[in-house]
Amino acid sequence: MKASQTINTVLTTSLAVMIALLMLTPLVISPGVFAHFSLSKAIYARCVIEIMVVVWAVLMLRSPGYRPRHSWVVIALLTYVVASVLAAVWGINNPRSIWSTFDRMTGVFDLLHWCLLALFLASVVPSQRAWRFLLNGQLAVTLLVALIAATQVWGVSFIPSIIAKCRVDATLGNASYLAPILVMSILVAAGLLAQSFIKSAGNQEAPTPGEEKTTGATTPPEHQEDGAFWRILWLSVIALGSLVLVYTGTRGALIGLASGAIAMPVALALWGNRRALVPAALASGGLLLTVGVIFLLDSAIGLPVAGNCGKTTATARLTELAGTGINDSSLALRLSSARAGFGGLLVRPILGWGPENFGYAFNQHVDPQIFQQGSFLMDKAHNQLVEEFTTRGLVGGLAFLGLWGVLAWVVIRQKRPARDEILAYAILGALGGYFVQNLFLFDTPSSLLYWAVLVAWVARREKEDQSNRRQTRIVPSAFQGSLILPGFQRFGTWALEFPGFRAAIPLVLVFALGLSLYWFNLQPYLAARRFGQTSQHGISHQERLERAQKSFETFPPMANQTRRLMLLETLRNWRFLNDADRQRSTAFFVREVGIALGEDPQDAAMLITAILFFQSTVESAEVLVQVHPMLSRLYQIAPDRAETHQLLAGQAVLEGKNSVAIQIAAEYQARAPGTEIFFTRIEQVARENLALGRD
Repeated sequence: MKASQTINTVLTTSLAVMIALLMLTPLVISPGVFAHFSLSKAIYARCVIEIMVVVWAVLMLRSPGYRPRHSWVVIALLTYVVASVLAAVWGINNPRSIWSTFDRMTGVFDLLHWCLLALFLASVVPSQRAWRFLLNGQLAVTLLVALIAATQVWGVSFIPSIIAKCRVDATLGNASYLAPILVMSILVAAGLLAQSFIKSAGNQEAPTPGEEKTTGATTPPEHQEDGAFWRILWLSVIALGSLVLVYTGTRGALIGLASGAIAMPVALALWGNRRALVPAALASGGLLLTVGVIFLLDSAIGLPVAGNCGKTTATARLTELAGTGINDSSLALRLSSARAGFGGLLVRPILGWGPENFGYAFNQHVDPQIFQQGSFLMDKAHNQLVEEFTTRGLVGGLAFLGLWGVLAWVVIRQKRPARDEILAYAILGALGGYFVQNLFLFDTPSSLLYWAVLVAWVARREKEDQSNRRQTRIVPSAFQGSLILPGFQRFGTWALEFPGFRAAIPLVLVFALGLSLYWFNLQPYLAARRFGQTSQHGISHQERLERAQKSFETFPPMANQTRRLMLLETLRNWRFLNDADRQRSTAFFVREVGIALGEDPQDAAMLITAILFFQSTVESAEVLVQVHPMLSRLYQIAPDRAETHQLLAGQAVLEGKNSVAIQIAAEYQARAPGTEIFFTRIEQVARENLALGRD
């Protein structure tokens, strides 16, 4: 018995260490690796989560108390995962749906990890005290990230990869990736700070007449850990986090923060224990006041910025937005993206285009007038709600909304002691703030980590609430307390008692873990590292091509992104290459384009790159004729992209059809005024040829 307890202690201690390591994810970077900010965090988190889940599985075999219990949050989460898997299977690019791209890392494979993390934390983190340590640890990491971001403003670099920037991004690589973790952390810190000034449940007065009797357990003494150290931490996260949030220049996140701060006391006033209303209102008001003071200071005298950054803070950009309205380029792009997404939903309404496949819907349904902004690829909707409905259809979109509805319902459906209530509604505000800011952005590996922790907190508290109010069952008794149907549960119990089966499970899990760590984590990382090595100085062009080829072969499902980038880089440097390198590049280009389009014939970006290469480098009329099928395919999948018509006009000039080229350019510009930049050179050459009598 003692030996068994020792093993359980080792397992639980190992899990605690791995949770702590996982919280460091926002700090992980891997210089020299392609897309090292996003990819390194996702791979690191995947590995830690997979090891945690295997240890957890062994612990569940030994101690049934660690097994997941019934939770509406978990059911909603699993429903969303199933909908995502179905959408990936029936989508138009299955590998991309599963694996995403190196710079996004938000495919279904990663989603499974974040959902497993939420389920794991909800099942394993036992007490409110443990949750407070977890939340405070996450806030400490956020504070460190905010300090790193502050050094970018001051121009002080302690980490070579982190340099001064106008819109700070710390270790996240993008200001918009830093902003959401600040939003959630600031709101959670505000809730913990307000909670620290509320007396424990044992000292609270009786409920006022007419108020619903509290059914939760009294707050234990462990909640009295609210000393000066923690208050300094919370205040620092709120103050520095708000300042850095303004420096990110992310307007959507600032709107999300304000929305979450307002939602916290309003929701509490409508549905919660009103004894927590005053501290919640004070916390919300203090937070809004802090942001307001920073906003006014920046508007009046201007915050100090690095170098010649100009108007890049969130304050300046919000002020600019108020003046430009829908003419703001960023807002116009998002509105155009939403319209294209709606068009895509009408074409594939049930299961959508597949997760991570928004770019295909965008290319087919985009309004050509948006290309007044220039040439760009839109692989994400920059609105998570549009992204969900377009890529997962009505099934996945409704599952997504259902998950968020369940999270809100679980928090508001029960009153708690005022001390617990303030944190519950702060977390609800943090989730709400993240939802609002994601109407202007999308999920990232670091923001999904913070989101998963908050989802797990809600699921855990739901489980505790159910155990305290069993007289009000919300599911049939046969399902009470279990995620498994009774028949499967009986089968599972029998299987675990079968000789040798229990002993074999850990071996199978360790074997599966080894395969996953090697094939699904190490290989993508090596592929990205090898591609990053193509940018090293002092290597020959031939060596660059060889390293790129090795990268593509290391993890083929994600190779098309790096393939296209290598081809573009080769094309940009074409005039500097000697004849031998040009021959190698042409052979490389033909081979890789064939592979890419064979795997994904609807890849408009690859088609554009391939056509541009042939038009720019091939002089033989016989070879140019071979471009026609690619042009026809491009017109089919991206009929209103400016590049499609630019390449059609360019092909006409190369074939001596100069008047046709001018007509193509004129017709497109009539539909999309302001896109002259795409056709200026083509029209100039065509007119010169016409003047010489060539047509």
